[in-house]
Amino acid sequence: MKGKAKQKKSLPDLKTIGAALCGAAAGLLITTAGQLLTKKAARLVHTLKSPLPLPPLFFFLIGWALFFTVTGIVLGCVIIKKTSGKRLIGLLVLQLVLPLLWPFLTFYVGSLELALLTAVLLLALTCTNGVFLFLRDKTAFYLHMLCPLWVLAATLLNAFFVWYN
Repeated sequence: MKGKAKQKKSLPDLKTIGAALCGAAAGLLITTAGQLLTKKAARLVHTLKSPLPLPPLFFFLIGWALFFTVTGIVLGCVIIKKTSGKRLIGLLVLQLVLPLLWPFLTFYVGSLELALLTAVLLLALTCTNGVFLFLRDKTAFYLHMLCPLWVLAATLLNAFFVWYN
């Protein structure tokens, strides 16, 4: 093995770890704020007609907490690594904010159709962000894959609500 230098396994640097932690903290703050704003209204989900039995409320709390946390981590890593321009950063910020419209539209406005439209837009946004991340940062892409899967499940559940109510 003359002439071939040993390749060291690269460990994340402190900036990347710090960005990931800041992103996770932002995601958890958004989750907490969303849950405080919709605490009473979220119980109304179980009063809607659905063809399938709904999972317990904590299932949704954990799912959305993971969604916001993963999105925050990916956003922090993208900002620090400078792997993309401002457009992807803006789209990831929108991915953090858009889901907060759903409980407002569902419980306060009372429009399941507008809530479904929001869910479909969020699904399209997470898939678009996934494509951009695949082209620029594979690690962030693989982490981000959880987001479109969760949003797809939420969108299908929302479509059931619209169909049956």
